[in-house]
Amino acid sequence: MSRLIFISYRRETGYELAHLVNAELRSRGVRTFIDVSESDPGQFWPQIRAAIHSCSAFVLICTNGSFETRQGDDWVLREVGEATTLGRPIIPVFSQDFKRPAVLLPLLAQATEYNGVSMDTQFHVAAFDHLSQLVGGRKRSEQRRRVAVLAGRGRGRINTHRRPLDVPAQRRGPPLLRAQRIRRDGVHGRREQRGARAGRAL
Repeated sequence: MSRLIFISYRRETGYELAHLVNAELRSRGVRTFIDVSESDPGQFWPQIRAAIHSCSAFVLICTNGSFETRQGDDWVLREVGEATTLGRPIIPVFSQDFKRPAVLLPLLAQATEYNGVSMDTQFHVAAFDHLSQLVGGRKRSEQRRRVAVLAGRGRGRINTHRRPLDVPAQRRGPPLLRAQRIRRDGVHGRREQRGARAGRAL
């Protein structure tokens, strides 16, 4: 089973990018955890904490407004703190227009300094391929080839030869001999037709 990747984001500002990252990673064969689709509202933090403990890498979605100070529970801050405590690799994903705030809590400032990926619409596929490789996944082209190979195995061995399956190759002979046989049979056929016409003329 592939490793789990946790995706952390601020719902008000990072929803679209987080779900795009989620879809792109899954299309490359990466298992992901994202709170909206996976969590039970009745036990929010225990499930989030368990997912962080189970993950092999932590993807942090960085958009403008993601790191503003919040009153009450700051879920992004709690998630980053848990991942840092556990020593999980943190990979920031920056939106194309992201501007790093002048003032950041030390924990978040450290998280945004790790090796990450900047989303560029001009190099969309390359950016997600790079992110997939950072979390231990594949490029999209590699995943498509893998899926095609697995699908071929599931359908059974495909015969790529053009000869009928019920005629052994040994009985048919090499291609050159087959061509000579066809030409010889054709000559004999024409001679027989000529003989038949000559007999009718007599």
